[in-house]
Amino acid sequence: MMARSISFKDGSISLFSNRIVMAPAPFFFEFTKAIENSPEETHSLYESAKTSFKDVVAKDVRTYKFSVNDYIKWLFDIAIFSGWGLLKLESLDKEKMQGIITMTNSPVSEGLVGKVKMPVDHIVRGFIAGALSIAFKKDLDVAETECVALGAQSCKFIFKLAQEFKEGEVK
Repeated sequence: MMARSISFKDGSISLFSNRIVMAPAPFFFEFTKAIENSPEETHSLYESAKTSFKDVVAKDVRTYKFSVNDYIKWLFDIAIFSGWGLLKLESLDKEKMQGIITMTNSPVSEGLVGKVKMPVDHIVRGFIAGALSIAFKKDLDVAETECVALGAQSCKFIFKLAQEFKEGEVK
């Protein structure tokens, strides 16, 4: 499905009819470090990634009528294809709409090892939240609870219904 959904034409790249760009990973290191001490900007980046993924990218995939598991597989395929890292579903409770995803080989977290004081994969967790909100047809949020940049073996994301997070837990 991925191969049929990408096109290159006249200096543009489209994936699922959405224009994408390739950027060098160090751009994300510098941007992430620049907003690290601003919870408002960090949350704004997360929300922007979530909204754009949910309202644009994942919306176009609704036509495939994926199951929750198929949406998760599709999201993981997109992440791998785009170079964001290798995601793995550690647990999933469909009834409670919650679970745990881990990620290894994240260019952002690996590039910022020892240079930051908080988890750094705001864009990825926003993409996860947007895709899962479409998959479950409810507003889900994602928090990064462990991060390679902070010395963990992998980045760990917990997801659940947005209203189940405590205030400030999703930064």
